[in-house]
Amino acid sequence: TVTLDFAPGAEYNYSNAAFDILCDVIAKVSGMTFENYAKVHIFEPVGMVNSTFYKPEVAEAIATKPHVRGDSLDLVVSKIYPYNRRHAGSSTLHSNVEDMMLWAEVNLNKGAINGNRIYQESSYDLLTTTQKQIGERSIGLSWFLSKLNDTKVIFHQGGDTGYSTFFAFIPEKKSAIALMTNMD
Repeated sequence: TVTLDFAPGAEYNYSNAAFDILCDVIAKVSGMTFENYAKVHIFEPVGMVNSTFYKPEVAEAIATKPHVRGDSLDLVVSKIYPYNRRHAGSSTLHSNVEDMMLWAEVNLNKGAINGNRIYQESSYDLLTTTQKQIGERSIGLSWFLSKLNDTKVIFHQGGDTGYSTFFAFIPEKKSAIALMTNMD
C-alpha cells in the first residue's frame, strides 16, 4: 500500500517525478512525444533554436561536458553524463543563455513573444501566484517566488551531475538572469 506523505495542500515537497508524470500526460493528450511537443509548441515559436529535451538533437559544436570534483578536488570531466530520457520534464533541458533569454522575454511578456502567444496570460498569473508559503519564500506552480529589496523575483534552479543552473526574472524591472554552469 502506498500512502501520501501529507494531505494535498497541507505541506510542500518538490517533486521531479511530478514533472516527469506531467510530461507523460502531455505526450498522451497531444499524441506527440513530450520532446517533440516542446519543440513544436514552445521552442520553435519562441525562436529557441538551440534548445531541446532530446539529447540526440544536441549539436556537438554547442555541447558541454559535465565537470565534478575529482579525488584531488580538482575539476574533472564526469564519467557520467546526466541524461535519462524518462526524466525529460525534470532534468533534460539542453539550452544556452541566448535561448533562455528568449524564454525570459516570454515570461516578462506574460506568455507572448514576437506576436506569438506561447501560453495564456491567465496561465502566467496562475504560475506566478503563491500556492504555498514557506518562510520567506513562496511556491508558485513550477516557480519559486521571492523578493529582493521588496521587488518580486520569480526563479527556478536545478542541478545534476556536473551541471548547475539558475534562471530568474523580475517583472517589475523587465530583467532576467540565466546562469548555466557545467560543474556541480
